[in-house]
Amino acid sequence: MANRSNTKMRMDDMSVKRYLYLVLMTALLIGFASGCSTVKGYGKLGYPQRTEPKMTLGQLVENWQDYHVYYSGVWEGYVYGVMFDPKNDDRKLVGHEWWAPVETQEDLHQMILRIDAFPFEPQLWKILGPDNRLYGWIYTFRHPVMIKVVDDRTLWVDELTFPPLYIAQYPIDQGMH
Repeated sequence: MANRSNTKMRMDDMSVKRYLYLVLMTALLIGFASGCSTVKGYGKLGYPQRTEPKMTLGQLVENWQDYHVYYSGVWEGYVYGVMFDPKNDDRKLVGHEWWAPVETQEDLHQMILRIDAFPFEPQLWKILGPDNRLYGWIYTFRHPVMIKVVDDRTLWVDELTFPPLYIAQYPIDQGMH
């Protein structure tokens, strides 16, 4: 009889230890996840909020001269994303060396058609600093995008290209001009 109560006590001790272990691991995981989402050295992509004025891709394209507009891709005929950096603010977006300026509004239209032609659904994202200040917009199907803080007014945005294996699976449509 004494063995049974000792065995039951050990199981209860093991259950308590297991419970405490799970609680501790959960707390660490939540702490780690929330800490990573607010890292000071990185920017992030965000959805437009319902309470703020709605920015659309159409508005950005129509008023493209109000922005520094860049594209990322293998070349201007194979584009993965378009970035809009407002000219009238004190903040700046700097792209990876593979980001290139968009020269004309017609080029911009063609690039958006090419992004839309991929088998993924593109999204218009806000580019936000670590303090949630708006730096610009990016239209892409790629997520996540690495965005690093350069200084208190500049964010660096990584390139968006895919590895060569992916490009081989989705060859360039030469018919789109």
